[in-house]
Amino acid sequence: MRTVIAVVVAALAITVLSSAQVVTSATPQPIPSPGPRIGVILSLTGEAAKYGQAAKNGVDLAVREVNRSGGVGNRSVSVVLVDAESNPDVAAAALNRMANDGIQVVIGDVSSDCTLKLAPLAQQLHVLLMSPGASAPAISDAGDFVFRNWQSDVHEAKADANLAIDTLGWKKIAVVAIGSSYTEGISKAFKAAVKDDGASVTEFTYRPSERDFRSSIAVMRKQSFDGIFLVGYGGPLAAFLRQRSEAGLRTSILSVQAFDAPETLIPEAEGVIFSSTAAPNSSDANVRRFREHYRDAYHSEPTLCADSGYDAVGMIVSLLRRGTATSADMKQQLRQISYPGAAGRTEFDEHGDVPKEIVFRQIHNGRSVPMGPGGFGWTGVRNWATQQMRDLSAKAFAAIASAIGLAIVAALIRMKPRVREFLAWQILSRRFALRAAFSRRSAKIVTIDDYVHLLTRMRQRASRLRAIKGNGTSLVMQIYTRQIPRDWPLWERESDENESPKTPLEEYFFAFEDFIRREPIVLRRTIVIDASDSPRGRERLAMLKNDVESQYFKRYLERLHSSPADAYYYCHRDTWPNWLSDAVFFGLQVEGGIRWLWGVTTSYSSGDELILMRLHRLGVKKHSKDLPLPWRLDNLDDFALPPDRVMKKMLPLEELVAATLQ
Repeated sequence: MRTVIAVVVAALAITVLSSAQVVTSATPQPIPSPGPRIGVILSLTGEAAKYGQAAKNGVDLAVREVNRSGGVGNRSVSVVLVDAESNPDVAAAALNRMANDGIQVVIGDVSSDCTLKLAPLAQQLHVLLMSPGASAPAISDAGDFVFRNWQSDVHEAKADANLAIDTLGWKKIAVVAIGSSYTEGISKAFKAAVKDDGASVTEFTYRPSERDFRSSIAVMRKQSFDGIFLVGYGGPLAAFLRQRSEAGLRTSILSVQAFDAPETLIPEAEGVIFSSTAAPNSSDANVRRFREHYRDAYHSEPTLCADSGYDAVGMIVSLLRRGTATSADMKQQLRQISYPGAAGRTEFDEHGDVPKEIVFRQIHNGRSVPMGPGGFGWTGVRNWATQQMRDLSAKAFAAIASAIGLAIVAALIRMKPRVREFLAWQILSRRFALRAAFSRRSAKIVTIDDYVHLLTRMRQRASRLRAIKGNGTSLVMQIYTRQIPRDWPLWERESDENESPKTPLEEYFFAFEDFIRREPIVLRRTIVIDASDSPRGRERLAMLKNDVESQYFKRYLERLHSSPADAYYYCHRDTWPNWLSDAVFFGLQVEGGIRWLWGVTTSYSSGDELILMRLHRLGVKKHSKDLPLPWRLDNLDDFALPPDRVMKKMLPLEELVAATLQ
């Protein structure tokens, strides 16, 4: 009987070993396969396990789909997988074994520590290494056999620094860095960026195993920092948050992508802001297909590194299907690849990195949610609302006093023509101020239809004021928008204004064409392309160039500009303020210069049905410091008419001849 059992057990063991494609033992054996093999070294356990498992899911899904579609030359692709255990030495040993076994391309790791250990070894062995998640800056210079379809921490740190300085207004910052090459790299880049902007930094460093942060928290309470930049992985970050709460420290916290983990979603994390890679365009067919297949396979939404793991396989297989047989050939072709995948379009820079757009999220009611409209976090919205309530009494008193004073003046000298002109001007202007104060329109979430109705009313009021001032006065409009011509509702539309029915937005643009024809107007419209050196920026700039070359561009200029010379574009290489999407300013060209009246700014994302709209009174040289302006300007009047140093960077739209700026 014992002999029979032993034989059965042995037979089962042989069957399992012969059918396995994943090797996780200390000394994995080569897996026979009729087709190409891809090595995969991912941290499936340890502190980076969350990201390693997500990347593995993406790799497995991609390999199954590749083999179902014929593999490479009708031969199936197989994977040799090793758990790096978040341990650089384990990862390095696995790469040595794979290289000895003839594997020329390896995907791994998501851990920066492991990838930094793998990179010089891959360079030495001439094994192509593709990391789907490691972000340490040192990887950029690790060698020409080393790639990552991920951004460097330098890219994320600069976005974090811009938010801290320009949006949150931090000048005195505490940096808490908890172990690993990842935290060292991103904290170093963050410190350099904020110091360049004049902020002071105090750093507190800890080893990954440490969990007692009370001494540093005590120092932070005494020194009254504006904010804390917290870098590390889930467990230590959660411990810091709990001890911060116990000590009663209320200083705001900004963290990094690694913060988005189940162990950090605790009550003490409420209000924490953290950076994250922007989700790819959900309307893209490749993105949509990946998400659908991932949900079908794993019954959950894809998490961080799942799409990059999936795309890593896709890019490698695309090269294999072209007949690229060696790692040396692959490294040359990868630098020229433009791959449309699950994470959007992937293009490598000269360092083998893929810069990605950074967005910000916030913990609200125990969940990770996008920051509020235009970059206002939920905590920021509450703080703003509190401040508005404090200021409401003063604003109301000033507005009522002005109205009473004007009424008294009107009663005394109602028949004087010059006084009537003055009163009409002041009444229209003060009416705007009163409505902003009492109807809470100074910042309000509205529909697109409400927004265009407001713009129409503002345009009509400005036109009436111009008529009061008489001949020789022109209306001035300065417009900034992130909408390129193809976003215009009438783009590619052959119909005319007599067609019905039309949406309020379409009616607005039809009326705008008539308005600029009959009204003496000085108009300038500037299309803002954010971060032209990023993949998203380059894509938008290329789309803008295609629009300029389109047959519809002439009609676009005719309907939206009194002269083609009114149309400009500007590539903003720094971060455009998070709260600002579009801006429209109204003024009058009078003797001696421009008299600015008012403006409206909006915060929204493309495709949103609701926007956060703000009304602004101009000509008072006052501006909320909570809403930083582009180019570090101090007030909205200067934004409406920028200084020469900015105007020189705005280029005529008709002269756009290249998809990138030099």
